[in-house]
Amino acid sequence: MNKDQQAPEPVHVTPELSSKDSENENRQVPDRAERKVIPFWWYATLVICLTILLIGILKIPELKAYTLGASTQLSAPHADMDALNVLESAAGFPIKTPKALPFKSTETSYKYLGAGMIQVVYQGSGQTACWRQSLGAENNSEESNDYSTETSLIISGQAVTLKGRENGYVLALWTDGTYSYSLSLSEPLMAEKWYDILTSVS
Repeated sequence: MNKDQQAPEPVHVTPELSSKDSENENRQVPDRAERKVIPFWWYATLVICLTILLIGILKIPELKAYTLGASTQLSAPHADMDALNVLESAAGFPIKTPKALPFKSTETSYKYLGAGMIQVVYQGSGQTACWRQSLGAENNSEESNDYSTETSLIISGQAVTLKGRENGYVLALWTDGTYSYSLSLSEPLMAEKWYDILTSVS
């Protein structure tokens, strides 16, 4: 070694410098294990949500079956009802009925016939009256008898057809364009008596 060249001076590491180097290392290399820690409550919440979702999916078929069963039971064809308002709910439309009959009714039965048709049967004093209302403009009486006498009445602007025989009429038919109506009696009545019955329909 030449005498002009000098040996490098040794570097002395002071405690302060060593502490600063350690702090820099801590800032540059974060604790990866600490960053990956997920709280336990997060897992618990996820499990609860998935459980609720799974239960809901499994219950959907049961709910559909229950709804369908209730609807079918309520609106089943030829189902007997115990009140007019129940029959109205099954039919799904407002029901009109005759308020004046040629006899005093002591027994009334309500029935949903299906296909948007209802039937109310009144009985009393050995007589019967069968009232029907249905959606549409077609004849809903299902009467197969051949009547020899027929006439018409105008009731509230609607043409009502009366059918019967020489001793009186036993069937009334009409439509308002939305619903069809029919009323059949077990005992014949003259047209004047029918007028009183038909004007009471509401």
